[in-house]
Amino acid sequence: MTVNPVAFYVIAVLVVATAIAVVAVPNIIHAAVALIACFFMVAALYLAIGADFLAATQLLIYAGAIPVLIIFAVMLTRGSMRREGNSWVRWWPLALLVTMGLGAVLLGVFAVSHDRWHRGTYPQRLLDDGTTRTIGDALLNRYALPFEVASALLLVALVGAVLLARRDESEAVLERSEEERRQREERVRHRREERDRARRARLRDGVSTPDEST
Repeated sequence: MTVNPVAFYVIAVLVVATAIAVVAVPNIIHAAVALIACFFMVAALYLAIGADFLAATQLLIYAGAIPVLIIFAVMLTRGSMRREGNSWVRWWPLALLVTMGLGAVLLGVFAVSHDRWHRGTYPQRLLDDGTTRTIGDALLNRYALPFEVASALLLVALVGAVLLARRDESEAVLERSEEERRQREERVRHRREERDRARRARLRDGVSTPDEST
């Protein structure tokens, strides 16, 4: 399979541009939209190099589900973010330093190891069947047991998350009922103290009060 270098580099430039926009734009909603565009560009990059399975996974998970989650999180937390103010200005020198350090590390790794990269053509099976069918055959035949174990672990994690969420909800209900009980006891205690103060005041003034025990 031959990769069109012009298309590859154009898409790569778009990936870098949208990634920079994610951290450069001041509006958090615009940053989320730029992140979605970056995910789509990465999927197009996978398609350009013939990795159709990775492109489909990128579209389904990163370009579909995760941006929706991010936008919901942003919309639900904008009030608290507005109250706290914009604190990124205070930390941008540290962020720039960390970014430059990571970039230097990546460039160093590339400079040291680029001559040891494996260069070659696609296997004929990938050219004939595509990556999706090849990966599917590997997962359901050669790697069937690890695949099923991973599925079982994900199922256990899902059930555990549901149980923890239900337990938190029941604990919240118990806390609310306990708080209501304390408030009722506090109101009763205040009323009793007010009656006692009123009774003592009447006794000091020489006013007789009926026996409240009846």
